[in-house]
Amino acid sequence: MRPALLPALVFGVGAGPALAVTGPGGQACRIQIVAELPFTLVKGQPRIEAEVNGRKGWFLLRTSASGGFLYTHVAREMKIARDDTGASTSDDRPVSRIKLKSIKIGAINQSDAPFLTALDNPAEEGELGMIGRDLPGAGDMEIDWPARKVRYLKLTGCKDDASPVYWSKDYSIAEILPLDDGVIAGPVYVRAEIGGRKARAGFSTSQEYSFVPKAYALAAGVDRASFDTPPLFTDDKQLRWLVVAPAISIGEETVKAVHLMSGPNDKGRMDQPYLILGQDFFQSHRVVFAYSQNKVYFTYLGGAPFRTTAPENAKP
Repeated sequence: MRPALLPALVFGVGAGPALAVTGPGGQACRIQIVAELPFTLVKGQPRIEAEVNGRKGWFLLRTSASGGFLYTHVAREMKIARDDTGASTSDDRPVSRIKLKSIKIGAINQSDAPFLTALDNPAEEGELGMIGRDLPGAGDMEIDWPARKVRYLKLTGCKDDASPVYWSKDYSIAEILPLDDGVIAGPVYVRAEIGGRKARAGFSTSQEYSFVPKAYALAAGVDRASFDTPPLFTDDKQLRWLVVAPAISIGEETVKAVHLMSGPNDKGRMDQPYLILGQDFFQSHRVVFAYSQNKVYFTYLGGAPFRTTAPENAKP
């Protein structure tokens, strides 16, 4: 739930094409593409080129971020005054208000723009912050990973049963689970099941592969012998195995005998079972985060739903 004390981040965005779709009840639904931002993958991370107060760089595309953050240390370096909001990110790091003299992100070009700053990350030179899931003036976001584009959408007259999936009649739906009070940024979670056991599935554009913690994988029916074989690779000193889950359900989509990565993880406590849906899920699915409806829509594009090989930069 987003606290009311946060500013409205209003960008000057151009009016994109308007598309008309019809919901199951016959009502009209108008979808406007408010902004289309191309991104590139560098070192396995999606980057969107940007310029802030004349400083060129890029924002990382993150489904866990809200409208956007400038890193706190970047704000300090640029001597931008900050005003505490009292809100926090999902890992309890403070969020502050700032005002930017200018910001350019793709077709977005705004002066005297209210913005947010958070996360004192040790970033690569040129990394300015994160751009996230709800661009003001839009409200909903489509990720077209194979085309390397993120589109921000504005839905008008779209009731709960009107789909924003304008490219296909076949799609699955999952309801977005609420964030904790006072938290404005964090993973987008939906309900899921692994081997018939309930879980939460969180979407992550930063993780190169989908993942289920070892403890929960075993409880959900993954063969224990899978972890007696040599691991496929290591990630930040954590061993990763390719295992077979009996079945995974995400919203209305169910896949049986599915391969995905597993291994130890500090967050994999049995009282909080979860599944991370990484870049491999976005590669095999086109996704709309319809926050105006509190739903995620996705269409299967073909191929393996999850990655079955080690990432390029992974260590054996």
